[in-house]
Amino acid sequence: MTLLADSRDTGGRLTSYRSTFAEGAIGAPAHLHTKASELFYVIDGALRVLVGERFDNHCVDSPVWREALAARA
Repeated sequence: MTLLADSRDTGGRLTSYRSTFAEGAIGAPAHLHTKASELFYVIDGALRVLVGERFDNHCVDSPVWREALAARA
């Protein structure tokens, strides 16, 4: 994982990482953010993301947005 932008450098608006996973790799365990949303952008291959109780599959050029719980409240 490579840090591209830190919240300290973006006025608290954004932290950005570039991650590379081997085929079939398991990413982060299921978790919930209450103060930040997540955005994934698939550059190559595919990504399977747990959204609520279902898995969504995303492929190249398929942005994945996961809104923070607090943003919906």
